[in-house]
Amino acid sequence: FRCTLDPKDDCSSYMGRLYQLNLPSIAVPDLVGSVTVSRTVTNVGPAEVTYRVAVEAPAGVDVFVEPTVMTFAVDGSRNATFKATFTARQMVQGVYTFGSLAWSDDGGAHSVRIPIAVRSVIQDFVADVS
Repeated sequence: FRCTLDPKDDCSSYMGRLYQLNLPSIAVPDLVGSVTVSRTVTNVGPAEVTYRVAVEAPAGVDVFVEPTVMTFAVDGSRNATFKATFTARQMVQGVYTFGSLAWSDDGGAHSVRIPIAVRSVIQDFVADVS
C-alpha cells in the first residue's frame, strides 16, 4: 500500500511478496490455494502475560494460526513470531473478503486486533485490446 502512495518508493528493491512485510495488518491480494504469512510482534504490555488468538476468518477462507498462545515472561524476550495460513475454500474471482486476528490476554484487559484482507484468485486474466 505504501509503495503506491510514495512515487519515490516503488518498492522495487524488495524481492519478496509484499504480504510478507512485517506490518500490523495482513493483506493477501492473490490467494491461489493457500499461503502462509508470518508476523513478529512486540509485547508493550505487562512483562508477564499470556495472549490467546481469536480468529474471525474472511468469508470463503480458512485461517490456521500457529501458535495459538503467546506467553511473555519477565526474563524472556518481548518479541514473538506467529504464522497464519490462509486457504481458499470458495473460489470467487477478484472479491476481497475481510476478517481479523485478535490477541487477548487472559484477564481481558488487553487486546490487539490485526485486520485481514484476502482476495481469492481463480486464474489470472489476460485482456486482449485491439
